[in-house]
Amino acid sequence: PQKTVVHLRWPWQRASSSTGRAHSTGVSVGLRALGGGGAAGSMCKNNETDSAAPAAPGVKRYTYADLRAHASRDDFWITVNGKVYDVTDFARRHPGGDIIYEAAAIDATILFEIHHNMVRDLDKLHAVLGKHYIGELDGWQHVAGFRTPFSEELLQRVRAYVHQRVDSCWWIGSRWDAVTFLGILANISLAAFATFMILTTGNLFFYHVLGASMAFGHVLGHAANHYSLFQSSFLNKAFSTVCTNLWGLREQYWTFSHLLSHHCYNYADRDYMIEQHVPTRYFRTRPEEPWQPINAHQHILYKWAPVMAFFMGALRWDCAPWVFIAPVAVPLLTRVGFLRQGESSVAAPQFLASGSTHALSDLSPHEDGVGINKKFHVRESWLQAAWSLFVANIFFLPLFLYAGSKYGFVWAFLGQTYTFGFQSASIVKHLLVQHLSEDIILKPTMEEGDDWYKMQIEASTSVKTRVVKRVMSYGINYQIEHHLFPCMCPQLLHEVAPIVQEVCEKHGVRYNGFPDLASAEESVYLRFKNLSVKPSEKSE
Repeated sequence: PQKTVVHLRWPWQRASSSTGRAHSTGVSVGLRALGGGGAAGSMCKNNETDSAAPAAPGVKRYTYADLRAHASRDDFWITVNGKVYDVTDFARRHPGGDIIYEAAAIDATILFEIHHNMVRDLDKLHAVLGKHYIGELDGWQHVAGFRTPFSEELLQRVRAYVHQRVDSCWWIGSRWDAVTFLGILANISLAAFATFMILTTGNLFFYHVLGASMAFGHVLGHAANHYSLFQSSFLNKAFSTVCTNLWGLREQYWTFSHLLSHHCYNYADRDYMIEQHVPTRYFRTRPEEPWQPINAHQHILYKWAPVMAFFMGALRWDCAPWVFIAPVAVPLLTRVGFLRQGESSVAAPQFLASGSTHALSDLSPHEDGVGINKKFHVRESWLQAAWSLFVANIFFLPLFLYAGSKYGFVWAFLGQTYTFGFQSASIVKHLLVQHLSEDIILKPTMEEGDDWYKMQIEASTSVKTRVVKRVMSYGINYQIEHHLFPCMCPQLLHEVAPIVQEVCEKHGVRYNGFPDLASAEESVYLRFKNLSVKPSEKSE
């Protein structure tokens, strides 16, 4: 039968059509990440034709190898839209904070575009950036388009609504909202309560509560990593650091996999996370992918993914008590093939630091280490690794030692292992519905003629949920809106959803919306089941 898109009706549906007028006050919305309201925003101007202009005679040409030689805070270059800029001085006063340094030695075009699509005055930013231009990136090719009738109308309408909302409402800012603050306070209180009860009773139930708090903390760190929780860059960085390293994910790996790879390429060939979420040795996610015998059971594996994630996620190697076992266990499990760099070991999303598939020395001058020629390189110094290990144990090591001395170390070991496993299972249950529903369109590659915004919408889902859960999960269920506007505060993601849906309906773009989690899960199951059939058998 013909499939139809589920059209959701949101509280702001009727009002959204009247937000087309521009609002010309001086509030800057969405100015963070790579340009955070500063000079980098001007790079949008260079992309209006979605292709690189020929370099003028005498203009210097650089490669990614050159950029890697200028990737320190004292000597910092970036490239956007094929142009190279020396932003050493500007980066120090970057209004968006230190996140600009994540753009070191990679093609930062998509990062820039999606983190500045709410900026009002691009001409002003363009004038500032021109001072930092030093040349062109040799061999640069545009990965997708950002200037189409669909994307222009989408951004214009959302931008108008967001500016009007921020200007007229005291409790919503460009990257913060008071409702989200309540969610943060509630989760911190929940974690404190669970910890106190563990220390005083040792009851396994409170390890369960702590695991639930960690699951909410995971998406809290996710939002902070996008600088969408606070106006203060320092607070965003602090919460990102704590809520990734504390869970043993390692901030550098998480930032690379999620911010630099997944949010730019979203389950396309240069997305490092697709192999970690749905490893190809277990799952077939696209019709054009080759069928393997194990794919005949992939819909069953999907049903069991949270269970497998529980046991896989329980092995939290960077955190006590597992950190004591890791020096022996990790090399051994890697040698026998159970742990693999860059992919999950089981048929469930990985909940560990992902590692690099290639060393820096393996990258050619024309490879940036973010998926070009299937090479992924995570920049992590020994100092950053040591800091991650320290933060990972600043809480769990004292908890393990105190609970162990009071209730027995075997009990404390099992309790914290259960906490890690429950957090992993909870996250995975919601994670796989974000980009794998039945009608999702997953293109294996991005091409210059593709509309980047259209691809993000058609490769993501938005799922309605209850208010309390939405607040505590910081808008993570609005994956469509989150991928379009990654640094927009959680409350605004919820509010702009009907605008996005209306523009999609007008332009014939599929909007994958679901009224609840159960219907989204059923849709993912059907996708895996449909793709579990061997193509030759299906045609018969």
